[in-house]
Amino acid sequence: GLTAKQQKVAYDVVFVLDFSGSMNYSAGNVRRAKAMVDALNPAIETLMQNEDTRLAVVGYAGDNVNTSSATTLLALDHYSTTNKNAQDEEIYFEYTNNQYIRTVRGVKNGRGYDIQQASKQVNGGTPTQRGIYRGMDILRSAEKPEDDVIRLPIMVLLTDGAAGSARSTYDTLTGGTFYEGDANNGN
Repeated sequence: GLTAKQQKVAYDVVFVLDFSGSMNYSAGNVRRAKAMVDALNPAIETLMQNEDTRLAVVGYAGDNVNTSSATTLLALDHYSTTNKNAQDEEIYFEYTNNQYIRTVRGVKNGRGYDIQQASKQVNGGTPTQRGIYRGMDILRSAEKPEDDVIRLPIMVLLTDGAAGSARSTYDTLTGGTFYEGDANNGN
């Protein structure tokens, strides 16, 4: 008869984060960027419980698709941290009073080395397409370890609204028609 071979399933997850200026606006009594970080940290903690799961974090903001930047804050890897908040939850990112989102000290990569801290200021427009492209590039170029793990690619977009600019082409950021708007002024 046939025998089944069990394979582990893990995820390659890229979080694509909106760092546009409207993320500094308040939602209730909490800034949107802080609420995003407060949601991101427990998501990372949960994902890192699977030792084969890897993740990356990208932040995007800028004036338009041509001049915007999408910054990789965490490269695709498995992470751990010794940082915990008052509720004993792991902390990987923080939102600072001077409107930056940054990795915290004490985050270690899959080889056990401290990562270099990375940060990005929360300001500018909302070129969502730029962040999505960076996330796609990370997943497309991900190393496939020599193991029997099936890796499922996932991209999670965290944003407060519509893109402020985009290109009509899906395969390049330089061709096609350029569209620009005000993303409803972040409302």
